[in-house]
Amino acid sequence: MKKLMNTIKKAGLVLGLVFGGYVAGNIEQGNSQVEAAETTCPQVQNQNHTGVNSDSQDNIFTQYFKVTKIDSKGAEVVNQYNAEDTYYIDAEDWDLDFNELETGALVEATFNHDTLIHAGYNYNYIRQYKLVSAKDYNVNIDEDKYIYGIDNNRPNRTIVLEKDDFRVGDLVDVRFNSDAQDDIKDVTKVGMWKEDLDRFYEKSSDDSFEENAKNDVNKDNPNYVQTEDGSYVPKDFWEGGKN
Repeated sequence: MKKLMNTIKKAGLVLGLVFGGYVAGNIEQGNSQVEAAETTCPQVQNQNHTGVNSDSQDNIFTQYFKVTKIDSKGAEVVNQYNAEDTYYIDAEDWDLDFNELETGALVEATFNHDTLIHAGYNYNYIRQYKLVSAKDYNVNIDEDKYIYGIDNNRPNRTIVLEKDDFRVGDLVDVRFNSDAQDDIKDVTKVGMWKEDLDRFYEKSSDDSFEENAKNDVNKDNPNYVQTEDGSYVPKDFWEGGKN
């Protein structure tokens, strides 16, 4: 009987130690989880704090307008793709010469959220062309009335303009009213392109000979002789060049 009681006591002690260890382990694990939770909470709060400031990030976008009305203080524009979307831009906010702005001009406006940061011409509707000889490109037009142009940036895009006072070699800006290639608002000469200057405005060899022969200051000097280009050099020029 005593042996049985001793056995029961030992078994109870072992069970008590096991149960106590199990409870202690759970308590320790629970404390660890609480500490981990307390450690991670500030990180979540920081992320939420960053989210609060997300509205301060840039939101830059561009819209395209047409000028509908101009007064001394600014211009009213309407969105090209939404007639109900209108906007008024003060004169000092334009990145162009406001005095030259015209009603009907196609413009672009860039915003950061609701703040205007740029307003100027929509250069999608202003293209630069080199005026060339249509015959050189196998284009058949009446070159007494018209002149052929090649886009300075996209050679596959061409245009035919009324000749007016333009000539081959001119560089012109063509402003359009719309996407249509023949809907031209105006054409302005802005310069000349060098390739054509070299090609069309250099004097021919015959012209150079005649000009040199006529204008050389030594043409009547008996001690000078004429060269192949029409100019005059001393008689001993070639002998001196050989030495």
